[in-house]
Parts: sequence; C-alpha cells; structure tokens
Amino acid sequence: MNNKTLVIALVSILGAGAAVGAYRTGMIGPQYAEVVRATPVTVKEPLYADVVDVVPITETRDVAQQVCNNQQVQVRQAERFGDKDGMVAGALIGGLLGNQVGKGDGRKVATVAGLVGGGYAGREIDRRHVGGRTSTQTQRVCHTETRPKSTTVGYEVQYLLDGRVLS
Repeated sequence: MNNKTLVIALVSILGAGAAVGAYRTGMIGPQYAEVVRATPVTVKEPLYADVVDVVPITETRDVAQQVCNNQQVQVRQAERFGDKDGMVAGALIGGLLGNQVGKGDGRKVATVAGLVGGGYAGREIDRRHVGGRTSTQTQRVCHTETRPKSTTVGYEVQYLLDGRVLS
C-alpha cells in the first residue's frame, strides 16, 4: 500500500474523531441553556375576542319516513245468498228449457243437461253481477317516503383578535 494513502486515511479518521468529540462537548452544534427552575402554569385566563361571522356547517341525508293518509273507499256489501241464488235460478230455468226438448230418454238427458248448464251459467252471471248496496268507508293507507333532511353539525366562526381576523 502506498504511504500517501495510509497517511490520508489516518488523518481522516483522526479528523472525524475530533469533530465528534467537539460536537459532544458543545463546541460545535446547538448550544442549550441550563434549566435553573421551572414553574408550571396553573392559572387559566379566559381569552376574549369579537365574533365577526358565524356560518353553520350542515349535512343533508336521506331519511325514510312513514306517511299515512285516510282515504274514502266504496265497498260493496255482500249479497244475502252470495252466488248460490243465481246458480239455483239458472238450474231451474235450464231444467225447464231442457225438459221442452226431445221425447223419452232424450228428454231426461236434455233436462239434466239444462240443469247443469243453467246452474253453471247462473253462478257465473251472479259472480259478475255488480249490483247490491254500496257503502263508503274510511281506510288508513300508509307508505314509506324518502325525504332529504338537513342537520347542523358544526359552525365556522371568524373572530377579531389583536386586529387580525382568525378562524
């Protein structure tokens, strides 16, 4: 190894060591004062300022709400016999008409067919019948609606302190 290189390395190591020692002893770097006494602040004093402006901070959310209304509804009253009176009347009429057709056993078959067909037709006619008494009733109908609702969550306050406007 070259003597010059060895000398440069030794000088660098010694210089670095001197710099670290000087820093630790306070010769180089930040200088700190020695603390002689510390008294904690225990008295709170209020700080007063003039309020210049107040702006509410709001938040809007969708809220589900149940809405109910009373509605007038027409209701058909039940008939006295339901759909049985139409079936009986249809069977009688169908049986009489069937009895007028044919002779002998054909007349019997026509009568039975008239009874069955007339009964079925009378029942269907009576089911589709819209007659009868009607009355008006009040029913309460409810449904859910979603409505926006605003809520104040805070305030942005500007105040004047020592001639400066702060937030």
